[in-house]
Amino acid sequence: MNPQDKILFKEVVACARASAYRAAYIMTWLAVAESIKKKFREIAIRDGAAKKFISDIDRKEKEQKSVDNALLEKAKDYGMISEIDHKRLLYIYGQRCVYGHPYEESPKIDNLISACQDAVDIILSRTTKLRHGYLEQQISHIMEDKNFLDDMQNAVKKFAVEVERRTDPALHMWFLRKLWKAGESIAGDPNQILFYRRVIWFSREYTFLCHKEILDQIDVQADINNAPRVAINIMWVPKIFDKLSPRQKDTVIGHLLDNSKKSPLYYQSIQVLEEKDLLSKRHTQRFYNIIKEEKLEHLVEANLSARYLAPLIIRDLKSHDWYIQNPAIDAINHIGAKQMGLLDGDTQRVVGNNILQAAQGAARTAVGFLLELEASQEVWPHNFVEGLFVESIINDDSEIRFKIKYFDLVCTILFKIGENELRRIMRRTSVKVKNGQRKSSWNESEDRDNVVSILRKHAENSDIDIEVVEDLVNALKKVDYTGTD
Repeated sequence: MNPQDKILFKEVVACARASAYRAAYIMTWLAVAESIKKKFREIAIRDGAAKKFISDIDRKEKEQKSVDNALLEKAKDYGMISEIDHKRLLYIYGQRCVYGHPYEESPKIDNLISACQDAVDIILSRTTKLRHGYLEQQISHIMEDKNFLDDMQNAVKKFAVEVERRTDPALHMWFLRKLWKAGESIAGDPNQILFYRRVIWFSREYTFLCHKEILDQIDVQADINNAPRVAINIMWVPKIFDKLSPRQKDTVIGHLLDNSKKSPLYYQSIQVLEEKDLLSKRHTQRFYNIIKEEKLEHLVEANLSARYLAPLIIRDLKSHDWYIQNPAIDAINHIGAKQMGLLDGDTQRVVGNNILQAAQGAARTAVGFLLELEASQEVWPHNFVEGLFVESIINDDSEIRFKIKYFDLVCTILFKIGENELRRIMRRTSVKVKNGQRKSSWNESEDRDNVVSILRKHAENSDIDIEVVEDLVNALKKVDYTGTD
């Protein structure tokens, strides 16, 4: 029992012990009425309607008007008490009116005990757990009053905590479904984005707070069917998704994959779940099976990370079709140097290989990309740059041939990296050349001489010792061009 409620109830007990049953019965009703007012004052902190009601009650009491019936009706409307509870308390109030007159019959001890029991059970021992009326008012506030909450996620989450704490647990799912339905009615309306965002933020926090009570009530398929955009945006959130059953998770992933065909941003949701290790092997397989058939620009739009995009970038760069290669280069620009550096070294080198190939094939964006790297002060990852460099000299079949067209530009990019990494690249490339052989159809010794000249020029114009490139230069000079036309 609340300490404030105890004050009046102790007086009830004192009167009963003194056999003043009439006074004890009247005090029992007063304890009920004051407790109801106290609960409305708690709600009024956030609820404008409750604030107005309690203000009206205070005014009427100053005017010495009766407020008892109004308190009971409003308590029923807000869900503080049920219909049956209302009848039981109304009976106590009626008897209080009878016993309040000295010439009327005085209550018996059994009448008093019964009234005290109902008072304690219905009001005095209960925290303010509210029902339909209160919850419907909160939905109205969330959906209609833009000034009700600050448009900040933390403010909305704090409000969700307040409402969840006051709500009858039996109504959690009823409330959420009603709120989701209301939110669904404005989904996609740019003029209602503030209220839609508020519904999503509130629902995520509220659902997590009461997940233990509602987990067995959630029907993922039905809930998503009834509120497709709202419900899926609640259920994929990691802290909620993690609490779902395996079957419920399967349903959520299925809907996310289906929705991704219409809006690639849903891919990002699955990416988040995978990065948090919340997907099963089957979920991950389904995800990869879908994205490998997807257009690269759609995945870029979804802001997927480099590790998802890299295989598709390599695939599209190998297409020899400018219209396919150009979006792949755009994807690399989207990834940027930092994310590129998070990929494994082999993948970075393969991406570098294929960009150089695309530029050599006159893919407009590939050439533009290399020019941007040349002009930029940003240093790209050494493995990626190595891919550009090696592709200019030798292919995957260890055949030496020279792609001279952009070699000067590639060397400008190469010599931006640190000396230690540059030495490693030169050493590895030198080994490849020594173990390789001239491509049979490649007879341009002049290209080899140009490569050597460009390498030495960049070494001489940098702060790096010329000997860094000499081992590779010597290996290149030993490439046999005898017997060629």
